[in-house]
Amino acid sequence: LTNLSLSDFSFKPHTWSNLHHIITTNSLESLRRWPSDLKRYLQWTTETLETYGTIANYIYKERLGWTPLISADGDGGPVFEIEDPVPFADDRDFRILRNDWPYGMEEGITHLIIWLKNRFPVDAEDGKGDLRPETRKLVEAFVERRFVRVLEKDGGGRKEERVMWFRNWTGLQSVRGIDHVHVLVRDVAEDVIDGWTGGKEDKLRKIAGVMDVGMDTIVHGRPKEKRIIGHESKAFNRTGGRSNTKSRLLGWGTANGKDLNKKRLSFKLVLIDKHKLSFLTESLRQKSNSFLHSPWRIETFDTSLPIPRAFVIVLEAMATAHTIKPTSALAPQYITGIYIPSALLLFGVGLAKKEWLPFAAIIAILLGGYRFYSSQARKVLKPDVYQEFPLKEKTVLSHNVAIYRFSLPRPNDILGLPIGQHMSVAANIDGQPKEVVRSYTPISSDENPGYVDLLIKAYPTGNISKHVSNLEIGQTLKIKGPKGAMVYTPGMVRHFGMIAGGTGITPMLQIIRAIIRGRPRNGGSDNTEVDLIFANVSLEDILLKDDLDQLAREDDRFRVHYVLNNPPEKWDGGVGFCTPDMIKEKLPKPASDMKILICGPPPMVSAMKKTTESLGYEKPRPVSKLQDQVFCF
Repeated sequence: LTNLSLSDFSFKPHTWSNLHHIITTNSLESLRRWPSDLKRYLQWTTETLETYGTIANYIYKERLGWTPLISADGDGGPVFEIEDPVPFADDRDFRILRNDWPYGMEEGITHLIIWLKNRFPVDAEDGKGDLRPETRKLVEAFVERRFVRVLEKDGGGRKEERVMWFRNWTGLQSVRGIDHVHVLVRDVAEDVIDGWTGGKEDKLRKIAGVMDVGMDTIVHGRPKEKRIIGHESKAFNRTGGRSNTKSRLLGWGTANGKDLNKKRLSFKLVLIDKHKLSFLTESLRQKSNSFLHSPWRIETFDTSLPIPRAFVIVLEAMATAHTIKPTSALAPQYITGIYIPSALLLFGVGLAKKEWLPFAAIIAILLGGYRFYSSQARKVLKPDVYQEFPLKEKTVLSHNVAIYRFSLPRPNDILGLPIGQHMSVAANIDGQPKEVVRSYTPISSDENPGYVDLLIKAYPTGNISKHVSNLEIGQTLKIKGPKGAMVYTPGMVRHFGMIAGGTGITPMLQIIRAIIRGRPRNGGSDNTEVDLIFANVSLEDILLKDDLDQLAREDDRFRVHYVLNNPPEKWDGGVGFCTPDMIKEKLPKPASDMKILICGPPPMVSAMKKTTESLGYEKPRPVSKLQDQVFCF
């Protein structure tokens, strides 16, 4: 899972050249979705699996309209009646659709998928399930005649500038059982894309899902108590997935016989892209390095409302101008929250009654002062007092692991948690004589105001982890802090060696991100080297692997080394437990300007203490202190 702790505004979308590099080097594991899309995608996946059993079942029933000869059975997948055993030989054996959940790409790139009834033979010996050379030639020929030749008539351009394709390895596929090929096209007109995808029919099928009504209702009549309207907007699927191109989409209607526009808040489908608002230039957005606020913003993508499952955009005025830390006197919060309202107030009063201008100026100063104060970052953690923070969002990563996002009192509030420290979480648990307390390190930081993210694995016998996993949205969790002896400061050591197990990755990730944020290329001076040994039971147990891999790709001073107790076939990482030989090979040798950090299950921490001492590192204390060479969280 990638970049789950990031916001969309700190996420860098794939450019065409970046995508070309990823595809030509077969580095498909580098493809990433917008963080908000990824969270909705994970939620959608969970709901879809509950309803349909497999994603493949949903695809062929709801998106393709195919009827299998044999129902999907595990990895075998559905079997369809085919017209020709050669893939792409008969148009009835495949369909081209837009990808409901595209990767995070720059504007102008459209993500299509070719779904096939046929099955591709794959190379089982490479350990990835990649296409065989002869099959790759077959796909290349089809892409050439179906896409490239069409675009040669539509503006030309070199092939690699307009069309690329790839097929995920078997291990990377989110939809197994139905073979499919991804096609990316750039700067292609809507009517051309409609010609490939079936245009109106495919959109109506998606709208039927958005409106929770059948295709027959959409095509032949109007659903009861729902007024279907046309609106130019972004193409969204039933849970808010993003398409990177504009399309004509039937929008919302009425709920319980009442027009939504008559409610206090106006629920609208409007042409606003939250990554690049129409009145902002890309360069200005990049300079702000975060979301540039305006009176318009996307408030929520709500799939729980009893109204048709569409996205909700709330039109607001200045009420949302305080969710990032102001960076200068010309910060967008000040412009939209202080300067413009004050100028309008003075201008309006001047037109109406000039003698009231002094009073208007006083009011503007008072309101501006309040806005200025409220826009400042405020540390909310208290070391001696538990505070209750409500659960805002839950992102399920697996059957027992999730990221829990808790809201801070104000949008611009920060925890005030120093890098390397943790906080206490407390709860009254049934059957326990007193309040249960556990320590957790957030995976978010003070760079993410307004909330705190906790990565928690729920254990059957765990008190706090089970308690948190059972929280409903809106329920609160008691937190206090900071705690801990570790406080990271840039350049405190030349080289960190880290050993983590399971959820013990959280304090390591916090420090790693802080180091990389402080690199000279990012305006800092931190040149600290980091080597991390991350031990887990199986490949599926590696938490935030994509985040770690991405950081390692972007920073040559950070290296991650995985160790698995039960590795898959063709595994090229460490096997078994973290051994003395692994530590000698991967981590820095004992020296005065290095430090070993250890975090994980108690048995692992105890074993690593003995191992590091046997290798010549200083003996760890029972309770670590900041100056220790070997520090255990």
